[in-house]
Amino acid sequence: MSRLKPRSTLYLFLALVALVLAAWSISYINAERNQTLDQRVQEVASQIKCPVCQGESIADSKADLARQMRSQVRQQLQSGKSEQDVLNYFRDHYGEDILLSPQIQGFALFSWLVPLLLILGGCGLVYLTLRDWKRQAQTHVPVKAKREVDMLDDKERERYQALLEDELAADDILFRPRVNEKREKSGPGTQMEAL
Repeated sequence: MSRLKPRSTLYLFLALVALVLAAWSISYINAERNQTLDQRVQEVASQIKCPVCQGESIADSKADLARQMRSQVRQQLQSGKSEQDVLNYFRDHYGEDILLSPQIQGFALFSWLVPLLLILGGCGLVYLTLRDWKRQAQTHVPVKAKREVDMLDDKERERYQALLEDELAADDILFRPRVNEKREKSGPGTQMEAL
């Protein structure tokens, strides 16, 4: 199996995200069609603030004005108006502050999109940075190290290896030469003398 290129992986990821969003939107549209009138009234009423109560929607409030507003929502939905038409009616009569969630247009749209764009931009920046680091690690480091080793001739390499072994032996007992290794290095004549 061949490895996917980074660009084709990105396209595959974007296609998967688009597929998930399409499936989610289809299920959301179908769920709206299957709602009963009571569910639609509850959903619209939960988006409208109660003018009398502090921080409550007309769906949750027990005030008489909230009850009247809920019945008005029910009447408008029964007459065939859409949920957005009902919300627009209340916004026109009571002002923009009657809605619990701001309309996504103008500056409100900008304030909703900026965090999303910053997160996506940050993820893209992290992806590009990691990709560049990976490329640099694969190409530059091994080539540089190989060039330095190739530049050494055999005598310099042996001398460097001996210095390295001496430093390691001084710092760690595991790297110290064994007694037998010392005798072999000193030659056969010295072994006889040691006996």
